[in-house]
Amino acid sequence: MIAMTFKQPYASLIITGCAQYLFRTGKPAKVAWDRTIGVHAARAYAYETELLHYLDTMERYGPDACGIRRAKQALAERMIKRFMEDRTNLPSSALLGTVKLRMPIRPREITEGNAGLISDKIWAWPFSSPRKLKEPIQIVGHCGVWEYDAKAA
Repeated sequence: MIAMTFKQPYASLIITGCAQYLFRTGKPAKVAWDRTIGVHAARAYAYETELLHYLDTMERYGPDACGIRRAKQALAERMIKRFMEDRTNLPSSALLGTVKLRMPIRPREITEGNAGLISDKIWAWPFSSPRKLKEPIQIVGHCGVWEYDAKAA
């Protein structure tokens, strides 16, 4: 199976179903589009300034501007704030579960409200059908799309 590595808390936001999109400057490798992929939490974490901006954007413009599902906004905010207080409360360097990564789209295709907020140079990576493992599996990740043995993991 293929997997992708994401910094925390983004990996946990994806696997808990909070994040329906991640906004990135590039597209993921085409081999990962419209496939179920493993979600791996990186050893590295998102910077605090990035997370503060993320929370501010969510508060000022709503969860859609951050790719967060409205129904899970409170959970996402709690998860990020707890993570900023204690980075050990989310797993790192571990496979967390699987998710379906659909074909990347431009933010303007999601909602009108995001059209002016997010640059046209950005791509939205849509996620669906998250399946969290009962326990994270410690495994070394890699940049980009990488293969792992699902049976061994």
